[in-house]
Amino acid sequence: MMYIRFFIVKLLEAIGALLGIILFPLVYILRHQIDNNPTLFKCLGLWYLTNQDEPNHLENWYGFYELNPDVDDILYYYNKMSKWERFKQSFEWVALRNPTWQLKLALAKGTNGDIVEVKVHKVVGEDGGMIWRDKSVTGLQFATFYIRGRKHFRYSWTKRILGKWVNLMLGTKQGRYVSKFRVFDELGRWG
Repeated sequence: MMYIRFFIVKLLEAIGALLGIILFPLVYILRHQIDNNPTLFKCLGLWYLTNQDEPNHLENWYGFYELNPDVDDILYYYNKMSKWERFKQSFEWVALRNPTWQLKLALAKGTNGDIVEVKVHKVVGEDGGMIWRDKSVTGLQFATFYIRGRKHFRYSWTKRILGKWVNLMLGTKQGRYVSKFRVFDELGRWG
């Protein structure tokens, strides 16, 4: 059942992401209204196509800390951007980099809680069986566990293939379901 639930959630996220790309121009035009009246836009469904977890409007809609990590004065940089540059960066952040972030969190409401009854099925590398293999931890891990009485799984690996680092992450973490496939040159946050 845990794999079926994961698959259904990921399918709904994919449908939401496609809608988010298609509806992004409308969502972008209404971004200030969405920020100021989230309840209305939740009812209309548009709020679920946004990223509302960052500390302020500019980070929610433009993701400077990740897309432009070398920028010190974000407001100055933002004010120098043309309207087209702002739209493009927001599209990259909201529709492509973090598609339907609020929908992902809403679908994963039942994953908030304590992780209990952990069973590690396989681990390769120095870190434990519940540590995600990502841009900084190599090897493989596979574990199952329970959150709020529901069984979940976590599977990930990172290894060097043909001179590149390849990373796969599938499963549940507290607060959301995770599915990532990435290829990068170096280990580390910005790899």
